[in-house]
Amino acid sequence: MKKRFLFCVLVLLFLLCAVGCKKKESKQGFQPPMKGFTWGMSCKDALALIGEGKYDKLDLEDGLHVAIILKENVKLFDAQAQPYLLFSKELCKDAEDGGRLQAVILRYMDISEEQLFTNMTEEMGDATRDSAPVEEVKNYIWDSKTTLADLSKKDYKCIADFMSNEEQAKKLVEPDRGVALEVPTEEQPVNAVALKKVTTDGTVNLSVVYYGDWLYLLKVLQEEQ
Repeated sequence: MKKRFLFCVLVLLFLLCAVGCKKKESKQGFQPPMKGFTWGMSCKDALALIGEGKYDKLDLEDGLHVAIILKENVKLFDAQAQPYLLFSKELCKDAEDGGRLQAVILRYMDISEEQLFTNMTEEMGDATRDSAPVEEVKNYIWDSKTTLADLSKKDYKCIADFMSNEEQAKKLVEPDRGVALEVPTEEQPVNAVALKKVTTDGTVNLSVVYYGDWLYLLKVLQEEQ
């Protein structure tokens, strides 16, 4: 979805709750990896769930995204990671609410790329695909087995109708190539998880990114439009 690739790179380059974790895909695609969080939930509700004093807040320079950085790590894929929650204000009627949950970035410090990839493969199966949008970035991607065809006809129509409007659809771009998204087919996965490797000045930064994708958009359309 829009700017998720840009945001992940910025977080890893420049930023360098005792909550239960769930790792496997649910029947509704990949859900946020911390218990109680859902795609498209408001920033206000998320902060109430996290608890006062347990996070830092960062308003991104584009003015449309907010990063909530949890102070307590979570254990996922057999390693400790620091969670970053990305909220988008782009389709919200009231931006003062802080936006809606669009992605979760887990930043890993004490594990190698090879071991993290192995751990993820053991728990989620083989990656669906990989990509290298720029020289410094390598992605291993697990697409959800859940597709848009698994949604109700009403929900799929809600997404398709929004994407059929060129003025609305141009707000959303394909993260790796930066091109506008088109009306999705029913065979498209509802969302994905990616192992992202970013190399800058010889330093390797690893993160696992949970994307809300179409599930995020559906929730926003249901509650904001």
